[in-house]
Amino acid sequence: MSLLTRQVGRCKLIGTNVPNAANESVGEIKDVVLGKDGMVAAVIIGVGGFLGMGEREVAISYGGLKFARDSSNRDVITVNATNCP
Repeated sequence: MSLLTRQVGRCKLIGTNVPNAANESVGEIKDVVLGKDGMVAAVIIGVGGFLGMGEREVAISYGGLKFARDSSNRDVITVNATNCP
């Protein structure tokens, strides 16, 4: 199953590094929030911090994420800052 579908598996998302549109690391997906329908509703991203200190968790709605493929045909998730509610 590809990350490009809404029915993405939790284990495929957790641990994924998430960059912004400028390809700067925003953080890593720490957890997934599922809606009543069992679909991904939001992700929890660990942002900030250094060497595990000072990191905070931020929820980003599914609509605030952009799914694509890189030049190596790997799934890539970026934060779509213009669409984050």
